[in-house]
Amino acid sequence: MMARTPRVPWLASAAATALALAACGGGGGGNPPPPAGTTAPSEVALAASQPGELLAFIKTKLRDRLTQRLALPDAVFVTGIASALPPAAAPATSAGAAAATSVERSGTTVQEQGVDEDDLIKTDGTMIYTLVRSTSAGTPTTRVQAHRRLASGALEAAGSVLLPPEPEGAVLGQGMYLAATAQRVAVLGAVQAVYTLDVCGGAAGCPLASLLLFAPTRVKETVLLDLVNVANPLAPAALERIRIDGRLVGSRLIGNSLYLVTQHTPQLALEALPANAPEADRDAMLAKLTAADLLPTIRVGAAAAVTLLPETDCYVQAKNASPGIEISTITVFDLQAPASGRASRCMVGGTEALYMSSANLYLATTRYAYDSSAAALRFAPQTSTDLHKFALDGQRIDYRG
Repeated sequence: MMARTPRVPWLASAAATALALAACGGGGGGNPPPPAGTTAPSEVALAASQPGELLAFIKTKLRDRLTQRLALPDAVFVTGIASALPPAAAPATSAGAAAATSVERSGTTVQEQGVDEDDLIKTDGTMIYTLVRSTSAGTPTTRVQAHRRLASGALEAAGSVLLPPEPEGAVLGQGMYLAATAQRVAVLGAVQAVYTLDVCGGAAGCPLASLLLFAPTRVKETVLLDLVNVANPLAPAALERIRIDGRLVGSRLIGNSLYLVTQHTPQLALEALPANAPEADRDAMLAKLTAADLLPTIRVGAAAAVTLLPETDCYVQAKNASPGIEISTITVFDLQAPASGRASRCMVGGTEALYMSSANLYLATTRYAYDSSAAALRFAPQTSTDLHKFALDGQRIDYRG
């Protein structure tokens, strides 16, 4: 399983430059009745959100967070960013075993046969594709380079394509997949952009702005998916760029089905208000929230951003006592179809790790709770890890427990 650093809660004064409080999600809520002949779990799992339920669930968390902030008026709470650890080393293979299963070419080290993982080099045995990451004029660049493998074993350079820049910030190439039958290379990347939260909703002369010592800024994280046509390796062509709100937790490829697990933290102007903001203004901003304000968006090419999925395709976690507000989403793309050929499911809560077999995907999440006194935050003495299982069948994603 790919390990990732847990998000650690921090508390600092309002004058501090780096302020972060990160809270992970886990736990369970109501579950639909089990199929006939099966036994219901001792603790109910997640429940698909009914219309309006997701919004009400998160509004309750926001009220709890506001109560904690008012108890600690000198503190500022925002959400931190988790960093990734390198994947665990693959188990060693004895020389005898290697000889018995030798193949003419190597591939990406994977945890499950038939479940591919991203890498910087991919091959179908004839063509070798590499993800070249470099810097030009101080800006990171990402290029897909194709080479042909000759009968002698030597390589012959074929074509290459430079992926486009991103106006919001520097693109960091992270890895790629080769869907040979679809003649597509899928490149994963990320971009971070700093922006200012608008607490006034665009209104001029807003009194709330005068309460802030400085304009609240946030870092927006976006996952990039670049699709490259390699039907003609002499002239690879960038097809389109897909942007999804959040950070990439992990990814896998089965055949032509690419699975992305992303995590989105909605940045709400409500949470940037200082402790002395009028309660009526807080209540008004909370009342205006919609499900679209909380869910991640997707943008394909030059098209406008749209909500990645409806609220009824999200699972709530009623027993999750953490006040952290994060949305973890599983999205599957059919690389043989247009970008519209996709499906998503999400759950309220952060995700630290994933594991995937040919038929199921598992997410590991941490459950913990904290509250506040007049002086500090208090954390529960115990934490627990929840494992969530999703069954996969092409574009179908079903929660199993």
